[in-house]
Amino acid sequence: MPRINFFYGIAIWMYWNEGAHARPHFHARYAGQAASVDFAGEVIAGSLPRRALTLVREWASLHRDELEANWERARRDEPLLPIEPLPYHEPVEELEDITGVEVIGEYRLRLTFADGTVGDVDFSGRAWRGVFEPLRDPAYFACVAVDREAGTIAWPDGLEMAPEPLYAEARANLAHASSSS
Repeated sequence: MPRINFFYGIAIWMYWNEGAHARPHFHARYAGQAASVDFAGEVIAGSLPRRALTLVREWASLHRDELEANWERARRDEPLLPIEPLPYHEPVEELEDITGVEVIGEYRLRLTFADGTVGDVDFSGRAWRGVFEPLRDPAYFACVAVDREAGTIAWPDGLEMAPEPLYAEARANLAHASSSS
């Protein structure tokens, strides 16, 4: 079972010939927990901590075509190719909960974190696929709220994003005090 990725402490593995759930999927392991996840980000078996699962779903959404290509390689007994990790600029060393969110434009959010960081995150260039497809609708995207229990942002159907990469992007785009309302 080759490892095809490792990011934020999450190892991603793939193999195909399992009697229990033969539909295309991969395995994610994090902090002693493991889950089989299909290419749309749905858990088939097992479990992961909430934040790890959110990262896994986001990664799967971005790399669905590559996952499908690797699945076909595995079926032909060919070597699998590694897949890029989540495309964020820098590793996040601090875990900060999101405490506030404001929609400041189409697909643009101003996020406030527990440590007082306030920064803007622009999602306008995102390809919303898989579990994130509902976010293609700008009106639905604007229904974002803070999920205080998870420490992140979420939408009415329970879709959420991992706060760690959002924190990194917000820090790179700090909001100026004069532009806050």
